[in-house]
Amino acid sequence: MVAFAVPAALGAVMLVSAALLAHQLTACVLRPADFAGLRTGRTSTELARVLPERQFPYVPDQVAGDHPEPPGTVCAFYRSNGNLLEQVDIYRLCYADSRLVAKDVLPGTRRG
Repeated sequence: MVAFAVPAALGAVMLVSAALLAHQLTACVLRPADFAGLRTGRTSTELARVLPERQFPYVPDQVAGDHPEPPGTVCAFYRSNGNLLEQVDIYRLCYADSRLVAKDVLPGTRRG
């Protein structure tokens, strides 16, 4: 019985973890059309209706290091699409005093 229960429990944990990760990665997708429509000078409150429910928490260090945040800003990151099998471009929105002051596309690492 134990020989079956342990692998089954580990499999269940892995399945739930994979589902949670997939949800987390798809819940932080900002559609390209919505990104294109964002205008600097708008407040974070005005932009909230088009932004995803969560920010992307896994910005690769190399991508972030190659593109430093503008001084005096707080930035939010979003995925450019929901493709779970490869790295995608990341949208960076930077705010100063709750106003959008910069929006950038940070290139994802592509597999060649």
